[in-house]
Amino acid sequence: MKSRRCQGSARSRFAGKEDSSLRAYRSSSRKPGSGAIPATVRVERKTLFIQPGSSAEKREKARVGGKRMARASSVASRGSETDVPARRREKSGREKTAPRRSAPSPEIAPRGKRITGRKINGKRVTLAFLLLASCALLIWVYLFSEALKIDQIEVRGNNRLEASYICSLAGVGKNTNLIRADTGRIVSNLKQEPWVEEVQVSKNFPSRLVLEIKEREPIFQVLTNHQFFLVDGSGFVISMESEPLAGIPQLNLIPAPELEVTGTLQSEEFHWAAEAYRYLPQGLKSLLVGVSVVPGKGVTLFTSAGYSIILGSNQDLERKIELAVLILGEVARKYRRLEYIDVSMPDNPVIKPH
Repeated sequence: MKSRRCQGSARSRFAGKEDSSLRAYRSSSRKPGSGAIPATVRVERKTLFIQPGSSAEKREKARVGGKRMARASSVASRGSETDVPARRREKSGREKTAPRRSAPSPEIAPRGKRITGRKINGKRVTLAFLLLASCALLIWVYLFSEALKIDQIEVRGNNRLEASYICSLAGVGKNTNLIRADTGRIVSNLKQEPWVEEVQVSKNFPSRLVLEIKEREPIFQVLTNHQFFLVDGSGFVISMESEPLAGIPQLNLIPAPELEVTGTLQSEEFHWAAEAYRYLPQGLKSLLVGVSVVPGKGVTLFTSAGYSIILGSNQDLERKIELAVLILGEVARKYRRLEYIDVSMPDNPVIKPH
């Protein structure tokens, strides 16, 4: 019975939050000069508030558990990774938990995030479909629509060839789609014509095609087998004519070469004549009606004014022609007509009046 009273009195003291030792401590602390708290009091205070099974311990556990639950709820609401406690020992002997990263749990991840991701993927699929549909529409418009049909073909740079002939040779009609027109094929078709040296094709949207032509320029017409072959500066044979053409000097080569259209004249005598022609000034070119290249005599130029210029060999052709032009300017003041000017020896030129 005595022990039960003690337990009952102890419970009554605990319920009142105060005991005799605590009252003694308080009364002693009010007195001046009192010492530190006795060790027994500190032990009793610790035993009082952290006694196993007491209501204080239950409240402490409830408080710590509430914090952990609040932390877990916050992590779950953010859809972030869960924190797994990892115990570490401190020097004081207490245990401390440190957060450790782990893979996100599908059970904890909120359903709202997954729904948002599905919505984003659906938008991406829709945008991709619209993009593909737009590309398909553009391809159809560019390849099959009437908006890009060629309605004008412009030909530039043609002097001898007719524009209608060039268009037919190009193989492109006015109903051809401008994008589908093959520029490489057009160039290849036009270069089959010997008069065409270079071709440039350009497309001006929405419906105009431009063909820019550079024609070959014949410098001589060579008489062979009673036919006149037009030859450019490189020796390329452009065409064959039954009658001589006005404005193109006639080249007489001895012996006469065998020529055919689209062939090349590669004789040494021709290169002498072509070199002399390049050095002639434009005024003298307009007077030139014929060129003769004879082995042993060299190059001789014939003009429409009736006089000839003897150049001789192909050495110093530029200097010889400059001297001939200078002599023509001086002699024209004294003589009305000349028979020839011989500059085959430029240090001793010879002039013969008519």
